[in-house]
Amino acid sequence: MERELLERDLDEFVEGDNWPEPMANGSPTPVADGQAVAAVVNRLKRLHAERREILDVAQAQIDRINEWCADRVAGIDRDIAWGERSIEHFMRGYAETSHKKSLSLPAGTPRLTAAREKVEITDNEAFLSWALGVPGVTAARPADLVPAHPELLRARYEADKTALSNLKRGPKTVEDGTEYTPLLLDGGELIPGVTVMRSATDTFTVKINED
Repeated sequence: MERELLERDLDEFVEGDNWPEPMANGSPTPVADGQAVAAVVNRLKRLHAERREILDVAQAQIDRINEWCADRVAGIDRDIAWGERSIEHFMRGYAETSHKKSLSLPAGTPRLTAAREKVEITDNEAFLSWALGVPGVTAARPADLVPAHPELLRARYEADKTALSNLKRGPKTVEDGTEYTPLLLDGGELIPGVTVMRSATDTFTVKINED
């Protein structure tokens, strides 16, 4: 008989009949004495070990599958990127001559789209001073507010980029391939310390049609 089977037989013998049976309400029967507690704990130890062994075996197989998948997909991804780069080169020239940014084809649609905008706080002190109406603010808290217990507080003022993104835009400038657009209030007042940034180069994608 293998050693593992012998040890399992010994464990079951030592545990004896102390493993709690279910009561009528479905709960386990409370153990009767310290000896029974020791027997249950012994079995719990064995169960934890069995659980670890199962998880280790499963993880080893998962690692093998992931390694196999990564190896197979890597080559496909390289081919996809290669084909898309070739199409992208054509599409950028096509957009300049035709003024169209997409090309609908039976298998899919290559498309150029404007890059996403991002509200950037370029000078937090200048923005907070303007927004709070308190000149020279150097912290994200009003200059005239002195909390009784500052060590217990984490309240801070910060720019609401979602609200800022909905404001009017001023004339944009382009520098090193990036567009910079100032933000304005309805009356035309320039908001200091804030700009909207976006890559001046359109983003290229290929949407593949589902069969």
